[in-house]
Amino acid sequence: MNSTLNFSTSTADLLTQELDKIELSSLTVGDAVMMTFAVYDGSNTTERDNWTTTYYADETGKITISGLARMWNSYILSEYLRAGAPSPATPLGGIVVHIGYTLGETTGSCQRRLWYCRRKAGTTLATLTATIPTIATVKKTRVGAKETAVVEVPSSVTVSAKSYYLLSGTLSTRTDTISAANSGTYRSTYDVSPSVVAALLPTGGVLKEYEVKTTKNGTVKSTIKYMMTADHPHGTQLCWLNNYGCWETLLMAGAEDMKLERSAETALGGDDLTSYNVEAIESKTVYTGYVNNTILNQVRDLADSPLVFVLDGSTWKKVVVDNVALERRRPSNEAPTASVTYRIAESEY
Repeated sequence: MNSTLNFSTSTADLLTQELDKIELSSLTVGDAVMMTFAVYDGSNTTERDNWTTTYYADETGKITISGLARMWNSYILSEYLRAGAPSPATPLGGIVVHIGYTLGETTGSCQRRLWYCRRKAGTTLATLTATIPTIATVKKTRVGAKETAVVEVPSSVTVSAKSYYLLSGTLSTRTDTISAANSGTYRSTYDVSPSVVAALLPTGGVLKEYEVKTTKNGTVKSTIKYMMTADHPHGTQLCWLNNYGCWETLLMAGAEDMKLERSAETALGGDDLTSYNVEAIESKTVYTGYVNNTILNQVRDLADSPLVFVLDGSTWKKVVVDNVALERRRPSNEAPTASVTYRIAESEY
């Protein structure tokens, strides 16, 4: 029997999309292969679920087990929510899956540590190592915003910020370390908010923009540029779990609409109608204004996310996204626009 899953490897870190499908081949028609699966928490100590299924080879001598990534992602999200009220302040953990097979007298088993991922095209965990896997490489931010940087396999990785700032009428630059080399084995989240970077400047320095870089063994692995914007009196900042399982932020600098709806059921009590299960539901719609394709791709990514938050003061609040709208007219030279409609979800968990 041949398998796309290497049973000779005892452990390996993978994105869930890398283990979306298992194919067994070189079998005889009708061969029965018993597959066992056991899901453990990220520490590989507590079993969360297990099951056994028997598969039979088709007329080509193959067995295909597909669509596994959605299931793995559900277990990873369950582990994250199990820890309590979720927040972008901490990275999303993974799970460990034990897989075994029995074919007649032949058996085999392996383990895989899996990380959340919904994107299939050509990206492996190895390619994300020592990088910041965000969608945008140039982002707008503002004073009071919260920005996070997620580093995969952060051992020996240094996160630094190169600042461009005004001091006594002169534009100057400097580079500071956000975090020294991290000895952690798996992904870490770093706070790279404007306030964190500005606190590193000389007294009187005014931050204009900055770049966050990851460096491993003296080599720059990735760079994100944050452009400071002060031309919008209002801005809503959203944060969501992106397709690579990392936290991504977006400043919605356009208008904001608020809508209040009353939800109630009505029953007859005596001679009067009485309302019960009354609830006032407040929803907000925030707009980007005209944007480029980079931000448009961020909004598409947000629409695919199971976890979205809005920044309320200095606190992230979980929201339910009711609608994501994208507008782009062709043929024309108009830039695209986008909007997100959401409700605060605190009462839902």
